[in-house]
Amino acid sequence: MSPHGAGGERGFTLVEMVVALVLLGLVMALIGAGARVLRGTGDRLTERGDSLADLALFSTLVQERLGDAVQLDFGPAGLPVAAFDGNAARVRFLTLAPDFQPGAPLLAMEIGSEPETGIWLGLAPLAADQKDFAVLDDAGLTERRVLVADATSLRISYFGRQADADPAWHEVWQDEERLPRAVRFDLDHARLALPPVIVAVRQQVATLCASAVAELVCPEP
Repeated sequence: MSPHGAGGERGFTLVEMVVALVLLGLVMALIGAGARVLRGTGDRLTERGDSLADLALFSTLVQERLGDAVQLDFGPAGLPVAAFDGNAARVRFLTLAPDFQPGAPLLAMEIGSEPETGIWLGLAPLAADQKDFAVLDDAGLTERRVLVADATSLRISYFGRQADADPAWHEVWQDEERLPRAVRFDLDHARLALPPVIVAVRQQVATLCASAVAELVCPEP
């Protein structure tokens, strides 16, 4: 068959048609691959944005709540023990409830982590006559929420002076007379390399007591 059409114009040969179809297929494949890459990139950016939002919320919460931890005496008479219980896996402390929130003025808080759920927060009201963190073990009274779902592990350490020793970092802060000066959170994240979150615990909060007229006392830092 002649490659020329009826009007004398040259048409496409079979080989040219095959080449054109192959090129069209390649172009369509590249477009499809590019669309998948763009979708994957968009999904990763969305996940990264969600992770950064969770981390910002976590950092803000611990800076505000743990930074203003209440110095309350949980010990028996004559043996002061600060209302603070921390180890490498979780930390418990007291904070003031917001002014607009009805009920108990003090809240017991707990921050910990589990491989299945990530970093979580436990929150429960503390009665005026309660001198321990047992309320956080009551599932009926404790509100629990996930703070950082993609955190694979959490390590907590505490800076301050224990007994008569010089200030240093410790893995445990329990049954001490005073609050730690700082708390450090080291997070391992599924997608992000993160610096530690270090919270300065402000020591100016006076010891609270049940009587409104009793003298407020701050232990020596």
